[in-house]
Amino acid sequence: MRRVLIFLLCFLAAGPSVAAEKQPVALTPALRQTLENLPHLYGRKVAEAGLEGRVVLVSFFASWCPPCHTEFQHLRDAYAAYHKDGLRIVAVNYFEDLGGFSDGGVGLDRFLERHTPWHSVVMGNDSVSKLFADVTRIPTVFIFDRQGRLALHFIHRWKSVRTNLTMDELHAALRPLLGLSPSSAPTSRSGH
Repeated sequence: MRRVLIFLLCFLAAGPSVAAEKQPVALTPALRQTLENLPHLYGRKVAEAGLEGRVVLVSFFASWCPPCHTEFQHLRDAYAAYHKDGLRIVAVNYFEDLGGFSDGGVGLDRFLERHTPWHSVVMGNDSVSKLFADVTRIPTVFIFDRQGRLALHFIHRWKSVRTNLTMDELHAALRPLLGLSPSSAPTSRSGH
């Protein structure tokens, strides 16, 4: 518990993100290939999932991040609701060793075992962060339309009360991109 508190303090000390001021990210063929080539951790491999021509949600997370636990439940619910409609989700593990602490992957393994994601989970790095407008906070979420254009960008801002997207916000963002009626969004089993 002490290490988690140290990580959180280090993370909060990083300050607010400036990613929103940069040029919007696009899910180009090169960026899709980068995601496909990241080390696979869990779920379906990105290349097998097929990102081209799909609505793609990319989420940056770490196992020690409390809001990321809620985020992963939302991702699981969104995948269950929309995978057949063309949604692909790639969760990028990033900042796992923040503060120089490494537990050999034990915390990440526990996190993945607890959440049993159905979507792709890969290991990120600083190079990938730069391709996504320098991810500096987690969770950070990008949703791209079928043409690879950025449709939604959420950053857990420093000192913000909002720690992640709600299921209602995810439904509102995803349904139009998937060509579905916004009025018939499925209810979330997580209650968020």
